[in-house]
Amino acid sequence: MKKANVLLLLILILILGSFLRVYKLSSESFWIDEAATVYTTKQDAVDIVKDIYITLEHAPKYFKGGGIPPAYLLVANYWTKLIGLSEFKLRLLSAIFGIISVYVIFLVGREIFDERVGLVSAFLLSINYLQINYSQEARSYSLGVLLTLLSVYFLLNALNKKKIFYWIAHIISSTLLIYTHYFGFLILFFEYLFLLFYLREYKNSMKKILISALSIFIVYVPWLPVLVRLISGSGYLKLYLGKNILWDLAKIIVQFNSWITPDSQARDALRPLYTSFNNLHISDFLISWLTWLTIICVISITILLGLHFFISLAFKNKKTNKYNFLDKKYVFLLMWLFTPILIPILVTIIFPSSPVFGFVQYAIFASPAYYLIVSKGILQSRKYAVILGILLILSLSPLYSYYSNFDKQQWREAAEYFKINRSPEEIVVTNVPANILPLGYYYADMSNVVGVANVGDLKREINDKNTVWLLYSSEKYGDFKETIKNYLDASYKLDKKIEFTGIKIFHYTK
Repeated sequence: MKKANVLLLLILILILGSFLRVYKLSSESFWIDEAATVYTTKQDAVDIVKDIYITLEHAPKYFKGGGIPPAYLLVANYWTKLIGLSEFKLRLLSAIFGIISVYVIFLVGREIFDERVGLVSAFLLSINYLQINYSQEARSYSLGVLLTLLSVYFLLNALNKKKIFYWIAHIISSTLLIYTHYFGFLILFFEYLFLLFYLREYKNSMKKILISALSIFIVYVPWLPVLVRLISGSGYLKLYLGKNILWDLAKIIVQFNSWITPDSQARDALRPLYTSFNNLHISDFLISWLTWLTIICVISITILLGLHFFISLAFKNKKTNKYNFLDKKYVFLLMWLFTPILIPILVTIIFPSSPVFGFVQYAIFASPAYYLIVSKGILQSRKYAVILGILLILSLSPLYSYYSNFDKQQWREAAEYFKINRSPEEIVVTNVPANILPLGYYYADMSNVVGVANVGDLKREINDKNTVWLLYSSEKYGDFKETIKNYLDASYKLDKKIEFTGIKIFHYTK
């Protein structure tokens, strides 16, 4: 392709990707994890590092068990000091990381294959539901994807161009990656496993490879005690992750391709299905035609991209080639794709009391490799432009569901309800102490708002009061057996109930 055409197409893709990441950026409230990020933006940088180093958490008063390393939180802290704090301003940071990722995957695709693969992979990343979702969330995942792409890009250039600049850039991006998310180690593991696999071919670069690995290790040494404590106490995830690894893997595969944000009625109907296919009931089919259309589109996108994933591995120059996947380029991409997925599965199987597999955001760092392989497969067809057009059309319905329906907890709306209906002297109890963070961002009067962990805490807080508000959210992480609610149901009279996305509010009187 002519350079002018490549540049024009890349600019158009970047414009599209930028629009999809900025559109409706502030339309939803901060949810509980984003509120934890907001909490750190009001701290000093030293206190952020100290909290995580000592307690493993960046909001230890509200969370327990394990969190993320400090890199993203420090960037967000300085970002908000520079431009201020709001839903749009804080999430814009993740959107920028996502936009840059669209450009960097083009560079990676061009480096591994050619400019055409770079453009198609950039297009796939730009319209991908999963990437847009985490580019609109004030958490570390968008930065993690960008740093993964940069680490890979600089490594490839260091090996091919043999310039010291690329080795230094690889060390910096890789170090930032593991200081952004602990699963970043899986990316480094795949990279150095690949280098070990092709040891003979890269023996002339062995000195630089060893220096880069040693440099990353030395810079991370101060944080090793935190990593060791996190691993030794990682059982906190056992309450959050599903029990069916195959079902979780299937969901992650689908989410790499697309996903659905259902309306409230469809959400209630489909919730059992999300947990396990065995929970499917006839009532799950009583959803709107638009939801059915979205589900069909998501399945179609998954089949379309999955088919071209296998075409990419099995065909070369439009002819079958069963050894295609043994090509060094594909070995690199397949290691990138499967290492961050298979190792957590293996750990979860060996140590079921300390699972680490099940969340798609933990596997998101592997997703760019999938898009690169798929892009090569799409370009095997003479009608690749038609395929991309079909993909764009199929993506309209899932993206419409994403932008038109609420996905995050509606704390802004819950706060407005309390402003109108609650008297300041009335107590509000919530089943998860961390719920205080997002509520407190939108609700000024947080006096008499407390978090309780069990019925004993509840009794001490309400102290035989005549009225009690119960705010229920994130039940999976606190009082999932509803013992707190059952006690209030038995001891008080329920006279008000309202539900927002992800939040239930009950008012009890004697």
